[in-house]
Amino acid sequence: GCPREHVDDLPLERFVEEYEHVARPMIIRGAMEKWPAMQKWDLSFFQRNYGDQRVKCGEDDDGNKVKIRLDHFCRYMRDQRDDS
Repeated sequence: GCPREHVDDLPLERFVEEYEHVARPMIIRGAMEKWPAMQKWDLSFFQRNYGDQRVKCGEDDDGNKVKIRLDHFCRYMRDQRDDS
C-alpha cells in the first residue's frame, strides 16, 4: 500500500528526497490538524453563510445539471444514513 507518515515525523528534506524527487505517492497524516478551517468550517457554518446558494448535486438523464440549495444538501449530509 501507500506509505503513511505523520507530518511531525517527516522533515521537509526527507519528504523531498524520498517522495517528491522520485515521484513516489504517499499520505501525510496530521497536516490539517492546525488549520483554522478545521475548527471553523462545519456544516452549520456553510448553512448559515451560504445556505441560499445553489450547488450542483448531479445530472438528470439528459445530462442537465441538477442543483440544490446548500442548506438542504447540508441537512441531507448530516441526516442521511444510506451507506450505498
